[in-house]
Amino acid sequence: MITDTKCVACPNNSSILITNKQCLPCVASKNVNDKKACLIYHKYAANTTEGIANANNTTAQGGDIITYTLTVTNAGNADYPNFVFHDDISDILEYATPLNLHAGKLDQTGEVTWPAITVKASTTSPVQFTVKVMNPVPQTPANPTTPTSHDLIMNNVYGDVINIHLPCGAVRCGETAASSLPNTGPGTTLFISAAIVVVAGYFFARSRLLATEANIALHDGVPGGL
Repeated sequence: MITDTKCVACPNNSSILITNKQCLPCVASKNVNDKKACLIYHKYAANTTEGIANANNTTAQGGDIITYTLTVTNAGNADYPNFVFHDDISDILEYATPLNLHAGKLDQTGEVTWPAITVKASTTSPVQFTVKVMNPVPQTPANPTTPTSHDLIMNNVYGDVINIHLPCGAVRCGETAASSLPNTGPGTTLFISAAIVVVAGYFFARSRLLATEANIALHDGVPGGL
């Protein structure tokens, strides 16, 4: 039996028909069942040791405690059941150890998962986890094949990008400075060398010319010459 959708009530609001645009969970929804399009994700990090509420793009020290907060906002008009928070913290774990996952579970790949919840319409639900920066801060050399690994940055993305920088030791600071120097190549090096030779030659010739002129002037100033 074929049901005429023109006469079907909206599952999210029985007072209107399913064909009514207001039946969509939110403006971004493609259909009446597309509730996921209404979810908005955000992330925050606070350095509780340093008293920094927004630790993004700040530098943490060894031993600092960082608390991350993940949120999901349901901007739609229908509840979202069985929502599960997932967060890959593998990059954070290169420099920090978990203190409290707040009911989350960490797997071997570095992903934390929290129990499923129902995100009510027009509400925001949070979860948290807390880590402690290793002391001393590991100075593992960077690997060119994985540039984002061991880069002295605890990077994490959940809707927002959170980067917490870490101090470098003498060796790592030297590596960073060396890697930041421009690669001029042999052509540029030869050009610079040639330019130095030309400039040095000019000043050498100029000094000899001045010496000759001074000698002539001295002779001209003595009556009868020598």
